[in-house]
Amino acid sequence: QHFRTAFPTSGFSQMLFFGTDDYATTTSYGNVRWHEELFGIPAPKEEWTYFRVTDFYSVRKTGPNSGLVNYNFMMIDWADLFRRVGRPVLPQAALPEGLVLSAHVNDGVPAPLSVVARGRDHVTAKKAMEGALF
Repeated sequence: QHFRTAFPTSGFSQMLFFGTDDYATTTSYGNVRWHEELFGIPAPKEEWTYFRVTDFYSVRKTGPNSGLVNYNFMMIDWADLFRRVGRPVLPQAALPEGLVLSAHVNDGVPAPLSVVARGRDHVTAKKAMEGALF
């Protein structure tokens, strides 16, 4: 089934945003109510559940201070979603849930890519982001 059919009721809370004039990315948690079958898996219960989402965008400029989204790629953490509804597809992690290594820089590049940029080196940070996107 299609994503919007399985999850017709949803909301998103943005956690992190960074970008340039040409590219942007966000990380967020989606809050969805699973109504219909998805990937051959029946809806477990009609209750709300969270899932992790990362969006990548490329922007096409339409003017000096304006633009349109040219391309959007949405990456959903399906393994986490299935674990949350009682259908784990991976073995239990060795580290506790929520453990995140801190970034070496405060420039918006999330770990593990943050280790390739030192200080507030935006040129290297942009190269790391573009390498992850393309």
